Amino acid sequence: MYSALNGIFFISKKNNKYGIDKEVYEQMINELETKFAPSFDEAQVDYFQIGHLRKVYKKAMKDTRLARKMAFDMAFDLTADSRKQLEAMMNEAVANMIRELESVCGSHHLEDKFRARFVTPLLSSFFKETKHFAYFGSDEEALGSKTRKGGLGRKSNGGYKVIYNDYEQQIIHVEVKGPKIVTEDHIYHPDFTKLCNLLKDEIDHLLSKDCPTEIPVFGMLIGGHKASVYAMDLVYTHTYRLFEIGEFLIPHSNLDLSRLDQCFNVLITLKELVDKSSKQCLEFLMKAATPGTPPARRQLYVKSFRSPQKKSE
Repeated sequence: MYSALNGIFFISKKNNKYGIDKEVYEQMINELETKFAPSFDEAQVDYFQIGHLRKVYKKAMKDTRLARKMAFDMAFDLTADSRKQLEAMMNEAVANMIRELESVCGSHHLEDKFRARFVTPLLSSFFKETKHFAYFGSDEEALGSKTRKGGLGRKSNGGYKVIYNDYEQQIIHVEVKGPKIVTEDHIYHPDFTKLCNLLKDEIDHLLSKDCPTEIPVFGMLIGGHKASVYAMDLVYTHTYRLFEIGEFLIPHSNLDLSRLDQCFNVLITLKELVDKSSKQCLEFLMKAATPGTPPARRQLYVKSFRSPQKKSE
């Protein structure tokens, strides 16, 4: 998968499809790996997963009710300790997942039901709604797309946005295809290009408000039980860099809950990055709401192509 339309470049170790000098390409990958690297204590998280969560996973193979209780009892530690907060989030996600897996429903269910059962419980455990940070659903238009088209915008399958008074900025977009359409062994996801353009539109939406700083936006592409998480930035002129933060597999049943270990590593990294971007975005929106001349920023963006229009007879 790669895209160079509208100035979007998928920068990946897996390939260099753009003819960029090898040394320059490797430097760019190193730069992105450093920029979007996790800052949490991975050893501590591994210790918790091995010492506690593995016991929950093992118990769930025989008794889902008791396993859910084991996770649920530790899911609401409200201490200021950041390590304890991460552990509480992981426990909450495990409890939510076991609860959904207990309900009788095959893997062929429809996209909206798949999203509600497997995607929302995971995301809601790590991304808590506040006064300035809220979930938006699949019925809400993408603000960047709406701004570009000057009318109706595209819709993703939901995500999260930053809010300040009447100002809004969508910071995460999620695209989901259920296992009936895309299985986890598929290489290509049909909504990859759509997600790329949605993220570009969000960056352009920020720039249209004269945002003076570079703020990355994020996307999640879910095909069946496989998920890939991306970040997009605009640091260099006419170059929207899409970078894969990580990928993970979503459990099918109570027998493969160990898949959640990698899932949590990726979601914790995403949460850290989103928290940072959201803080920057909120600070900008607060300043934008204050009368005065905004700081100037040089023009880095590329104007997106419009979708082809049918000619009227």
